[in-house]
Amino acid sequence: MNPVVSAVLIIIFSITILSLVVNFGLPILDEKKSEIEFQRGRNIVNLLSVEISNLMSKPINSSIEREIEFSSGILEFSDNKISFSTTFDTYERTFENIQFSNLTVLSGKTKLRLTKKSRNFVDVEVVR
Repeated sequence: MNPVVSAVLIIIFSITILSLVVNFGLPILDEKKSEIEFQRGRNIVNLLSVEISNLMSKPINSSIEREIEFSSGILEFSDNKISFSTTFDTYERTFENIQFSNLTVLSGKTKLRLTKKSRNFVDVEVVR
């Protein structure tokens, strides 16, 4: 076989393998990245749930400030629940005896202030 033809076949074979890896590998990496971001959001919701439980044992007008950060998704406080949503899934924590002010937090770094306004109401706001 001619060395030029062999070299061309090797190059074509290498390009084919590389394109297969890129076409199938990148979607898998994106899916894993989405799963990791969703887990980060779940952790934020769970951390805030613990903080809120601690806050509710304190006097009225007590507050806490927490800085949160996530790169994709939406964190929402509404009625009696906190939820984190991505294109991957949604995670919610519901509180039986606690109501929240409505707030939507978009991706990025955000500092939140949670203030106990009554025995069953927590005001949630973004601190600038």
